[in-house]
Amino acid sequence: MAQGATQQDFDQAIARFEAFGLEGRREEQRAELETMFALARATGNRAWTARALIAHATLEWMLGEYAQAEALAREAEAVYHEIGDAAGEGVALRRQGDVAAIRGEYVEAGQRYQAALTRFRACGDRQGEVRTLNNLGIVYWGMGDYVSARRQFNQVLAIWRDLQDKQGQGIALGNLGQIAGELGQYEEARACYQQALDLLREVGDRHGQAIDLLNLGIVHGCLGEYDQAETFYMQARALFHEVGDRQSEAATLMYRGYTLLDRGMPGAAVAAFTQALAIFEALEQRSWAARVNAGLASAYLALGQQAEAWGAAQAALAEVAMGSHGVEGLPELYFRCAQVLAAYGSPDEALDALDRAYKGLMAQADRILDPHLRHDFLTRVKVHAAIVRAYERRSLKAR
Repeated sequence: MAQGATQQDFDQAIARFEAFGLEGRREEQRAELETMFALARATGNRAWTARALIAHATLEWMLGEYAQAEALAREAEAVYHEIGDAAGEGVALRRQGDVAAIRGEYVEAGQRYQAALTRFRACGDRQGEVRTLNNLGIVYWGMGDYVSARRQFNQVLAIWRDLQDKQGQGIALGNLGQIAGELGQYEEARACYQQALDLLREVGDRHGQAIDLLNLGIVHGCLGEYDQAETFYMQARALFHEVGDRQSEAATLMYRGYTLLDRGMPGAAVAAFTQALAIFEALEQRSWAARVNAGLASAYLALGQQAEAWGAAQAALAEVAMGSHGVEGLPELYFRCAQVLAAYGSPDEALDALDRAYKGLMAQADRILDPHLRHDFLTRVKVHAAIVRAYERRSLKAR
């Protein structure tokens, strides 16, 4: 690599790395990492070395290799400290916080984010500061402290407005929408997502628009507004495809499958789930594949296709048993599998899956500190209410 490499050369490698990330092309990402490190070595540019380490940490984080991601972020922090780049230290500390947060180590995550805030404030980097405040909101959210999370995201929204950053405002509104949606407050969620979408359209953030379109599809589906949901899903999928984000395209297909199930269209749901599963398996996203298989199990059950329903349920449960990182929606997954197991003559396994669904749901609910929000979480979200009813019926029969 020539010593005359320019900042543009390095920035182009970063841009290619990020584009390949959206497409799930991990080998190409690793090739771009090699390019970044080669450029840094050839020029002796330590700032480039640190930036490449952050990119590498991000890749390992996406792959679920959290120990390696943390080690790389710490190495980047040391390099940034060596060259006196406080903002860079903040970025590295924030990535360390991200690793801790995804592990559920919220106290550690909070400490890392606070350290990052100190660095950003010391050098007057308000954008770095507000992004870190946003991540602190996610920590509160993960801890079930929805009141503090909302307060944090509203603070973030106010700062982005002060900075006249419409993209930042859109992201903050999207987070507020997700909190409302998780609590079954769908009208509020819809309003937040629509505001976010309008802002991101103004600034031309197509990927951000796709995320809000997907979330609007989910919310309209939860409200029983199925035609509107279908329109939003189609728009979201088209945009994700356009920007090359295959994982989010597959997620859109999965959520569309769930909405089609609610709409009483299991055949169409099977088609959507099957498309989603093919993409997730190609991307080696096993935790997402488990969620899709649970949806397939429900769809095949509705169609009376016993062998297919049984196979999909067993595939979902096997993935969970393997301990895949980041399997979200476990209560719903167990509940859907319990329904299949009960329908096809495996009562003990069905009861075990229902127990796991209920206990997982209550563990989530018990982290919600506000009693009114906890009640909303358990009663306004359709699948949560169904899990509670099924468990209570099971308990009554056992008496």
